[in-house]
Amino acid sequence: MNIAVLACGPSLTKLWTVERSADYDLIVGVNTAGWLFPVDWLAFTDTHIIDPIRAGVHAQPLIGYITNKGQAVPSDRARLLLPLYHRDLDFLTPELRKLAESQGMTECAYTFPNALHVAQQWADGGKIDVFGFDCAMQQKDAAGQDGYHSRKRWLTELPWIKSQWRPNCTAISYVNPIIANWLDDRAAWSCVEALFAPPARTP
Repeated sequence: MNIAVLACGPSLTKLWTVERSADYDLIVGVNTAGWLFPVDWLAFTDTHIIDPIRAGVHAQPLIGYITNKGQAVPSDRARLLLPLYHRDLDFLTPELRKLAESQGMTECAYTFPNALHVAQQWADGGKIDVFGFDCAMQQKDAAGQDGYHSRKRWLTELPWIKSQWRPNCTAISYVNPIIANWLDDRAAWSCVEALFAPPARTP
């Protein structure tokens, strides 16, 4: 099965079109990506994502939602629980071990890594093309919503993303080549950390 995962980075509206859906068996949207384009499944955890869908401002996913137990979803859609949340995990990557040691973070409630995990299960070796995954440090996402990721957030979420990244994944986005190389084991984590280092203060 070939799957498209739509993250909500700024490049999404430039590189994804409804017409491209015909190239995939399944479309998994992440957060506000599901506001902008039709998707089969929508991964979310924040109430402000689902509220406009319940109100009819945005369309529902065709099949269902990937979310946590606390979120109420429409009864006419399926629900999957976040597979990386409240689960004992083997920290096989150095980056995840570092997170566990420094922050005590042994579970992942972030929507994008959970969406990737589900996509890997469904793809069963088929290709997964990831759109809108830019790792951009700016205030607004593709839908114009505030609160897009900060340096600290990316440094926390990227190790979880890599834990689900496989050779069948391709980023079709504006992601920095250093991050793309790291995901493919062709760059060190320290190079990624350097990308997100705070700017040096001028005297």
